[in-house]
Amino acid sequence: MLLEVVVISFAWTFNPAYIIFRQQVIWVLGLSMVCMSALIYLPTKTILIIGIMILFEHNLLDTIHATGNSFKDFLWAELHERKRFYFAGHQATTGYFLLAWLGIMMLGYSFGMLY
Repeated sequence: MLLEVVVISFAWTFNPAYIIFRQQVIWVLGLSMVCMSALIYLPTKTILIIGIMILFEHNLLDTIHATGNSFKDFLWAELHERKRFYFAGHQATTGYFLLAWLGIMMLGYSFGMLY
């Protein structure tokens, strides 16, 4: 995740002041792995069921939108919405959604137990 903020953001903007933070695929994969590190203590069948539920039902949340610029709205955008946030002269943009990628990682972990 640090790689995304430091290296990738600089590569996109060529601005050493780091005014824009784009949280893209490396960021969400890192967050998914952090979440998975806590979830591996659950039974594999439970992880599989939750992963399938996330995969097939995360689109039901499309009608819920973050409307402000608060921390709560930022957390929601990290979970399920693409949004741009402004804080203290900086800009943070969420690009990929944690909820969808976490569901994919949970399925991958569960199916990996078959082999």
